[in-house]
Amino acid sequence: MANPQAQLQQAVALHRAGQLAQAEELYRAALKKMPGNADILNMLGLVVAGLGRTEEGAGCLQKAVKKKPSDPGIHYNLANLLRATGRMPDAAESYRKSLALRESNPEAWYGLACALEQMRDVDATREAAGRALEQNPRHAMAAVVLARAERSAGDAAAATERLRTLSARQDLAPIERTHTLVELGKTLDRLGDYTGAWEAFEGGQQALMATPEFNRTRPEMFRAMVDASMHIITPERLAEWGREEWNDGLPDPVYLVGFPRSGTTLVENILAAHSKCITTDERPFTQNIIRALPGMVGLDYPNAVELLNSDQIRVLRRQYWDQVEQFTGEQAGSRTLIDKQPMNLAYTGLLVRLFPGAKMIVVRRDPRDVCLSCFMQAFTPNQAMSNFCTLESTVALYDRLMSFWTGIESSVPLPRHEVVYEQAVGDLEGTARGLIGFLGLDWEPDVLRFNERVGDRYIQTPSYEAVSRPVYTSAIGRWRHYAEALEPHREVLDRHAAREETNEERGSS
Repeated sequence: MANPQAQLQQAVALHRAGQLAQAEELYRAALKKMPGNADILNMLGLVVAGLGRTEEGAGCLQKAVKKKPSDPGIHYNLANLLRATGRMPDAAESYRKSLALRESNPEAWYGLACALEQMRDVDATREAAGRALEQNPRHAMAAVVLARAERSAGDAAAATERLRTLSARQDLAPIERTHTLVELGKTLDRLGDYTGAWEAFEGGQQALMATPEFNRTRPEMFRAMVDASMHIITPERLAEWGREEWNDGLPDPVYLVGFPRSGTTLVENILAAHSKCITTDERPFTQNIIRALPGMVGLDYPNAVELLNSDQIRVLRRQYWDQVEQFTGEQAGSRTLIDKQPMNLAYTGLLVRLFPGAKMIVVRRDPRDVCLSCFMQAFTPNQAMSNFCTLESTVALYDRLMSFWTGIESSVPLPRHEVVYEQAVGDLEGTARGLIGFLGLDWEPDVLRFNERVGDRYIQTPSYEAVSRPVYTSAIGRWRHYAEALEPHREVLDRHAAREETNEERGSS
């Protein structure tokens, strides 16, 4: 097809039909014939981002903005991609440029509010969310962000009223109802209304299970993968893989793992405040490699891991660091990489196989508080996190994963450092010194003031609101407020809790 306009029209049609790979090909062909065309760069950036290459997509849109700086839509699209890649100050700047050109855009005000919220600017968040609601009083998610900002500012009563009013609407989409009720539950929990909070959390999770995103997942598959790992990832295989040497010049990461809501974000932010560390905030580096295994060896994890040959492992090691370098913008090994991804605990076999020289930091916490906290979140559904939509499946996954880890931890050949959450919040400096010493780094007092610096970092997990405050102990023993709801699961949870208490005693001795 020689006519570039015809190519462009067909690309747009494919784009709208969701055929993104074909659309990308035609956009690129049209761009060759119309170099620097801002509209093509804009559409190409959106398609590339839709294919999962968000950083590359943002790069296309940055070129488009330079070519057509007066287009508010391109600034808005760029802002959305910058926010998706965690570059909150840049995203906020792009939203403001878009709004300066076209002030009447509630979605841009909402996006700005989301970016400012991640930057911990509570007053500016309230203002931006309020502007979104002025322009569209029915914007449910702007109301949720505003309520969250009100709660952060200490006005839990106003947040409660706003969220109750919102939850009474009959036109909310399931995902909007999910966030409304989960935030209402958190606000009522802060006010001490634990019965009302529990009802809100249950309603939020029921709404989440009605979303298309949840229904595209199969949470039982993740549990089945953990069950299979118990038989395949044996002490003998771990010992064999731990003796492998690759000598390809690539450094070894530090894996920060533990069941979700165990305190990994606290540990990550301590280390992020150290000048010689770089952290990842749960980027799916390992998960992307897991997804590549069937095409490489014909089987899924964990069956695939023992079939990998030396050439394949070298390719995967390079792919891992390619992802890291693209995300961080730094060359591999320039600083100590802290790869924080709690659920990587389930992929221990692959971690050892790829990087037998890596280190592990394992964070542990009272399982009753952990499972409760998982149920109190509106996680983005995927095969693992969709298990947290019921308390029963939450406890079932905890039991499986932590039983798997208990069975192999003494055989894992990687150097390990254990952090017990309850000890960490009681002795922050002792915990930080232990972590820095384990990594072989020099002590820097700034790590103790991580909460003062956290506004510079994007934190995509539900912990972002908490880590900007000084370390607090109110989350310890929160499960007691919900003891009745936890009662059917106490046998399993108490069994794991007894082990955690043993770990805590061992750590303090």
